[in-house]
Amino acid sequence: MQSGRQHLIAYLPEYNHFQSYRVDYLSNVKLEEPTPRFDELREELDNMKSKMWGVSTRRKRYGQEILEHVEFVVKVADNEEHIVRRLEREKRIGQVEKIDNNTYRFTADVYDTSEMVPWIRTFICRITDVHFSDVIVDDDKSQVSVIGKNIVRLNGMLKKTFAPLKKCNVYMISQGASFVNISFVVDREELAEVVQDLHDHLFDQAEELETF
Repeated sequence: MQSGRQHLIAYLPEYNHFQSYRVDYLSNVKLEEPTPRFDELREELDNMKSKMWGVSTRRKRYGQEILEHVEFVVKVADNEEHIVRRLEREKRIGQVEKIDNNTYRFTADVYDTSEMVPWIRTFICRITDVHFSDVIVDDDKSQVSVIGKNIVRLNGMLKKTFAPLKKCNVYMISQGASFVNISFVVDREELAEVVQDLHDHLFDQAEELETF
């Protein structure tokens, strides 16, 4: 796996299912005789790889696969051929279709679309349309980020950040792993008011300007 984690893929005959297990979570391993179906099961797993983004597999007991469909459209400028090359190079499965000179569509049928989300997010500023078969997408929302030195470790900063937002709906809150930002999602129609209220509230004291 590109994340650095190692997984063991095992076949569970009682469920007719392939299951992944993180190697660092295994506490005991018992060696048994090789299964006479190894070559058959290995070929079956190889055929399933065209629908695996990571290690997840999904199918019912009698072999019926459960797939999710994902597609998104990317808009690129005339000098951004590197974005198209990234799509082609980094996709593990799926297809990239050229719609016109500046528009490309990626499509795939996979067992678990959630494994793709971190990769898809790297194109977020260029994505004009996205669809998941099992997800409802709200396209009338906006993300707001408050960025500053060690911001999430400052006493009272979360309370101070959200104090001026009592009148609006906050749909999601995310803390950056680097401790320099707090992000959240609001209604797009309230974006300008939210940004102005935050600016007025966070920059009202001179001693706090060094944080941002």
